[in-house]
Amino acid sequence: MLGRVAAFFGKRPWVGLVAWALVVGAAIATAVGAVTGETLFERLVSGAPTATSESSRADDILTGNDDRSSTESTTLLVHGVDLDAPDILGVGPHLVDQLADGSVSVLDPLAVPLGPDGFRLPAVAPLFSEDGRGVLYVVRVSSTGGEELDPQKVNAVVEALTRTRDSLRADFPDATVEVGSTRLLVESIVAISERDLQRGEAVALPIALAVMLVVFGGFLAAGIPLIGAIAAITGSLGALFAFSHLIDIDTSVVNVITAIGLGLSIDYGLLMVSRFREEYKAALAVPPAETADGAGVAAEARNGLRPSSSSSARLAAITRTANTAGRTVLFSGITFAVASLGLLVFEPRIVRAIGVGAITVTVIAIASALTLIPALLGLAGDRLIRPGALTRLPLLGRRIANFGDIAPKEGVFSRLTRRVQRRPALVTILSALILLAMASPVLFLSLANTASDAIPASVEQKVFVTTLNDEFPDAANPRVALVTDTEADGVQWASDIESNPGVTGVRATVERGDGWRTIVQVNPRDGLD
Repeated sequence: MLGRVAAFFGKRPWVGLVAWALVVGAAIATAVGAVTGETLFERLVSGAPTATSESSRADDILTGNDDRSSTESTTLLVHGVDLDAPDILGVGPHLVDQLADGSVSVLDPLAVPLGPDGFRLPAVAPLFSEDGRGVLYVVRVSSTGGEELDPQKVNAVVEALTRTRDSLRADFPDATVEVGSTRLLVESIVAISERDLQRGEAVALPIALAVMLVVFGGFLAAGIPLIGAIAAITGSLGALFAFSHLIDIDTSVVNVITAIGLGLSIDYGLLMVSRFREEYKAALAVPPAETADGAGVAAEARNGLRPSSSSSARLAAITRTANTAGRTVLFSGITFAVASLGLLVFEPRIVRAIGVGAITVTVIAIASALTLIPALLGLAGDRLIRPGALTRLPLLGRRIANFGDIAPKEGVFSRLTRRVQRRPALVTILSALILLAMASPVLFLSLANTASDAIPASVEQKVFVTTLNDEFPDAANPRVALVTDTEADGVQWASDIESNPGVTGVRATVERGDGWRTIVQVNPRDGLD
């Protein structure tokens, strides 16, 4: 069956090329928003992996688990200033006049008077920094009755806070002034992911091309696997856009799928092109009813073809390539796809999304290797078995020929293999030592315990998140929090845990949502345990 499919596209290469051009074009148009007006990257989500757990139940209690309304907060962070300065005292009233209406509320902590005891009220105390030189202005956009938030109002809030930020930066050049929110953080991470994808392909594709130039000795043969890889990657991006309407696709999934698609497609392309060159040379070198060292093509018996001409020999070689290397590609891809099925049973959505993406890109890579590659082989024809331009270079050409896919019987790897076999124990020990040395950085590996730890330094929101965690610990998402139904339970639990090793401090128990929360400050390395 594989041979018949490959022969069809090998005999009619333009059918395969046009079909794949349509598929790739549709995938690109869909991913960049030309079809629905929404791009793939706009549909991506970002955040810490979630699953049903004690932590998720605590989150439900703290948020009140209220589905009747939705709220989105944007925060203006100011730190390193005198809170009694007139310009700082005027920020809140200015934001209220500019933004406050029925669905937008502005929380100005400086406008809330001190309590009877001279201390700040618990409701706004977390909005002040521990050193007394910072404040958080929180603007909330809300909706009721299950309606979605008005994106124009959210954007207007961000724009207004950004203008205020720029003004404060000009007035207080030594202060830290940032605008932050979950939406802005996600947008920053998605933008980084999109740039990483472009940069990764810009680096990976030239390196892959260089390797294949050494293998094949020419640009034509080396370019065919790359064309297959590009088709598989773009096709999978279009498929991910479709899946994003069914499941949440995390930003990191795109980069993972791109790497998988590039690796599989180039691997499969190398197998197909290399085997085709062997089969084609054998088909041209032997009489119709004979084989070359058992690896050639008995045209009449196997394929009903007589390699009496270049075209029939080429078609016979394509058929034999699909029945051998194509069979390997099919079984390899099926094995990888079946292994990826296991990811679909995990609860965190990011793991399931990686599984869906891995299976999708594998299927597309297999289809590309078994249909697009044969079409390209049929179109390239005799040029694939001619010596490449690089093999004709002085000195370098001979080296490339020795490393190539059709190398002489006595080459670099055959000599290396004999040397390894003479001293297998020594080579095994040395190899193990080298691998252990390469793996040694794992001993000093620091895993990210929270989403803020994993934010790249290049993300615009990094300064906001870092300053919030360092200077406003009561307002930031803590590493550890005790969540209880009653205040008494929270106070008792906090007292019990305060003396535990690794605990550096316990904050006051405060009411949040449908419960009470106590923030526990811990040593980030060993305090979590």
